[in-house]
Amino acid sequence: MKLMIFSGTTEGHDLCRFLSKNNVQAEVFVATEYGAAVMEPMAGITVHEGRLDEREMEKRLTSDTLLIDATHPYAAAVTDNLRAACAKSGARYERLLRPALPYQNCEIVLNTAAAVDWLNAHEGKVLLTTGSKELEAYTAVQDFQTRLFPRVLPTASVLEKCAALGFPGAHIIAMQGPFSQAMNAALLRETGAKILVTKDTGVSGGFAEKVAAAEEVGAKVLVIARPRMENGKNQAQMQAFLTELLGLRNEKHQREFFIIGAGMGTADTLTGEAVRTLAATEEVFATKRLASLSPKAEVCAFSELAERAISGHARHTALLVSGDVGFFSAAGKLRERLLPYGGVTLVPGLSSMQYMCAKCGISYENLCFKSLHGRVGNILGAVSYHTATFALTGGENNAQTVCSSLMDAGLGALPVHLGENLGAENERIVHGTAAEIAQLSRPDLAVLLIENPRAANKNEPIRDEMLTRGKVPMTKEEVRWVSVNRLTAGRWKSD
Repeated sequence: MKLMIFSGTTEGHDLCRFLSKNNVQAEVFVATEYGAAVMEPMAGITVHEGRLDEREMEKRLTSDTLLIDATHPYAAAVTDNLRAACAKSGARYERLLRPALPYQNCEIVLNTAAAVDWLNAHEGKVLLTTGSKELEAYTAVQDFQTRLFPRVLPTASVLEKCAALGFPGAHIIAMQGPFSQAMNAALLRETGAKILVTKDTGVSGGFAEKVAAAEEVGAKVLVIARPRMENGKNQAQMQAFLTELLGLRNEKHQREFFIIGAGMGTADTLTGEAVRTLAATEEVFATKRLASLSPKAEVCAFSELAERAISGHARHTALLVSGDVGFFSAAGKLRERLLPYGGVTLVPGLSSMQYMCAKCGISYENLCFKSLHGRVGNILGAVSYHTATFALTGGENNAQTVCSSLMDAGLGALPVHLGENLGAENERIVHGTAAEIAQLSRPDLAVLLIENPRAANKNEPIRDEMLTRGKVPMTKEEVRWVSVNRLTAGRWKSD
């Protein structure tokens, strides 16, 4: 059987790695020079560069060919050509899908033309993250030379295209992904963009990081919808299908990944299970801050953890993450990325919440948890309705900003406990009021424990005597109770 893969995506690249490790030969077709350049040399994998039309595709196919379409979900025309060529030649067609991600609070348009119309109806600078292929269409945006900041691949041909279309050099962001939430947020702030334009590019396309970054800085997200709903196989299903079809060893059972909660990032806060797991694994990947926990650790950026683990060859591989894997952790996304390549075990760790509560002698049985680290929002509702609230802070919502917001709401006298660099030699835990904590230096990453002995009972109805109304008519008390109960039972929550 002849195996052909039309790629140019992360999914196609990963499938090639899988085939090469299993000594399977395949021909891989990518459309651009860049697509060929990012494909590292792999045994058994032959890469062809250049776009093929339907007739050229058909010439290369036979009835004994298995063609795997791993092209981008927005390359609908290419997929149509591949399907048609397979139908005429008798080749077998299989689609490798990039799963979509759920999202909300985004504006959605059907295509690029609709995106241009939407931008012309809304003011503000724009971070354009849809690539260079349809860039010409965006020149129809009014004042595009001053409003738009296209983020494109750093190749000579792409940069020449941007310049030829009239985009000024200062507005062209030539960078290669993947991009973290922090990087996306930094670009939005640096450009002053109030709108981020993207496609639904899924996990490997960094879609979630774009949406989260826009939410962090208060920018709108304009999503160009996928051109169609598709049937096919995801990465795990495709590898299982090829394993059975080609009689391969089940690679999934050959590799095991362990995502380990590293507690406060010190040896003292590692659990016994974490220590034993680190000792038993052949490879360990960690950020610079956590790498000291294992002499085997290879240092890499957090955004590269999963890819480094996938590209490794060890049967047992560990990845270190801070805190606990189940408490506001990125372990969930890492697990999703690793699952197609092997078994994944989560090793729990000591969370900052547990550590801080123990230091302050406060039980966390009825604690309200909030994460404001890199997120938009406040905790006034949580503090108002809970006797104790734990908050992760950072970025624009640092500890000083949070405590200042409590002061502005008349809650400056509430007891607050600040924890910074927990578990480290320079650990600092400060006990005071919200007003006092607000005057301290601004720690970049810190946790807060906020007590409110007079917290309101959110289940208690609002009675007439609790309101000051004068002669203004007011809704009947019973009607208010029913309305609040209906809202509580639905999607609106008071905290």
